[in-house]
Amino acid sequence: MYFDEVTKKLVLEKGKVVPLTNDLVFKNVVKNVVNRDFLAKIINLVTNIDYDYLLQNMIVIDADIPDTSIYLHHNEQDVIVTIDDKLINIEMSVDKYKNKRKNEITGHKFAASMYKKGSNYNEKFIFYQIAIEKYNIFNNNELITEVGLTDLKSGELETDEFKKYHVNLNNIPNKCYNELNERERYFKLFSIDDIKELEKISVGDNIMKKVADTMQSLSSNPFFMTELERKQLDDYCTAVGQKEREADLKKEVTEQVTQQVTQQVTKKVKEETEKAKQIEIAKKSLEENLDIKVIARITGLTIEEINNLK
Repeated sequence: MYFDEVTKKLVLEKGKVVPLTNDLVFKNVVKNVVNRDFLAKIINLVTNIDYDYLLQNMIVIDADIPDTSIYLHHNEQDVIVTIDDKLINIEMSVDKYKNKRKNEITGHKFAASMYKKGSNYNEKFIFYQIAIEKYNIFNNNELITEVGLTDLKSGELETDEFKKYHVNLNNIPNKCYNELNERERYFKLFSIDDIKELEKISVGDNIMKKVADTMQSLSSNPFFMTELERKQLDDYCTAVGQKEREADLKKEVTEQVTQQVTQQVTKKVKEETEKAKQIEIAKKSLEENLDIKVIARITGLTIEEINNLK
């Protein structure tokens, strides 16, 4: 799939689907009650929270949005799951520069909100953030990197109430599907956009098969694709606008710098011209044998500068 900048249209090649790494696809897949087990499995594989416990008890925020509005733009929000004293935020984050900072702000915002909602500040709440990424933050080959708030010197954990997991899709081993472990196989699914490959990786796994079917259904749905195209166009226009703003800013800065340099040069030339005039006056005054102190008062030159003219 790619966005044609000439026609301003979204192009989906034959035999392809929009992959799970697309934010809108991911959110529509995991918020579909049919794929509740997939969402539970993803959380389980990252956090080790019991799968059956998740499946039976988790509540997906906004999972009850009516089917008639499932493709609307307002549904583009974080995937939020609550379960007992836990709040789990799942982010699809394939653009490092666009998403990384946003995820950090979102994570701390949600973590803080846990206590705002609680009636007792002594009550313990746990916030989890799962960021599924296609870029390297850490210099390792781990599929999942868990981070927390720690003392940088001792490595001692400050709190266990804030847990963040980075899932780096780039670190999935390049192996045949049957050679991947369960965690690797499930996250390999995210980057696949070929229908035949989806069929291969989901063989014998009903959970993955339902996800693959949902992806195909979304990719063949004209309403969903229209909404996706609109979002791509918005992103394209935003990017173009950003480039234009950067170009305008660069031009403005260049003009300001040029103006400042011109002013400085003009001032320096004026000063040098003025001093040259005063030196000429001082030379003529010396020829008339005027007192050096008088010449200094007239020209503004120092006595040393006047003596050097002799």
